[in-house]
Amino acid sequence: MNDRHRAVMRARKEQIMYERRKHERTMDEFAKALYPVFKAAAATIEQWLAAFQFR
Repeated sequence: MNDRHRAVMRARKEQIMYERRKHERTMDEFAKALYPVFKAAAATIEQWLAAFQFR
């Protein structure tokens, strides 16, 4: 394994890491945006279930 090959491998690895980090950041923003919606939906569903059980 010569130095050029090692440099290419490192560059590819860093590119992959960068892509993964970018996707993770996008998913984090997505999750942060949807979290309140999920929380509200969960509360609504729990209220529905409670209402049906008490009938």
